[in-house]
Amino acid sequence: MRSWTVLAVVVMSLVGIEVQAAPQAIEDALEEVREALEAGRRDGDRCRDKALGSIKDARGDVEDLLRGGSAKDLERAVESIERAHAAASSACGVGVGRRLRAARRAIQEAQSGPTRARGEGWGGDEGGGRAGGERRERAESKAAVDCWDDQDPGCQFIKEGQGPMEKAAWAGFIEGLRASQPNVFTMEEYLKAALGQQRLTARQLGVIVTEFRPHVFSMLDAVKICAPRLVDPQNGQSIVPLFAPHSFQGADAAKIIAGQPPGERRAR
Repeated sequence: MRSWTVLAVVVMSLVGIEVQAAPQAIEDALEEVREALEAGRRDGDRCRDKALGSIKDARGDVEDLLRGGSAKDLERAVESIERAHAAASSACGVGVGRRLRAARRAIQEAQSGPTRARGEGWGGDEGGGRAGGERRERAESKAAVDCWDDQDPGCQFIKEGQGPMEKAAWAGFIEGLRASQPNVFTMEEYLKAALGQQRLTARQLGVIVTEFRPHVFSMLDAVKICAPRLVDPQNGQSIVPLFAPHSFQGADAAKIIAGQPPGERRAR
């Protein structure tokens, strides 16, 4: 989905067309982000400290999109929601993550559904046609995989015949990592021992890295430990913003992830 969105941004920029996503889908996404923000405020200091800023950023970007943004605004809103979800996954209760996943689904519906140039009317069949068929195909493919997060595109990849950590295994793993806090050295030892030969998605790595914040060198160590296990290093660009404002360590993390061989898409 991300690669197609980036391609759309490039093409639309070249021809000078600004596109608005379906307003109702964007309104739904904004409502979910607002609910996530309220839930995060009730979730305690950890959630407020680590995730609330990212959720507020996502709210602002979706509000901009609703006011009639361009295709670039749509892309920015998607990325903001994904960053907020990565932060909330490790710091907030399940309700916050659920709201953000719902927001992401709404945005993705807007991406897949009909769009229009400004000033033009709506048209087309939202549920049918090629776009509807592609959405159904993606949903059927995801249903066959026990994914820890049904919106993680990395779950559709394997490496050397092995898929990423599934829902139950991931829940136990991340609970153990959090139990090792706050000593980062204990956390690193746990990470090495518990991972074993398990595979990870880039989004799972984002959750792991967030658990080590604000210890930037331990965050980078976590990337070094986990990167060879990634099934989808091509999706690893979302890790870099987690290092902000430490740009040098973020650049190092990007190089490590980019140097990993890609996995293979699961056979349908």
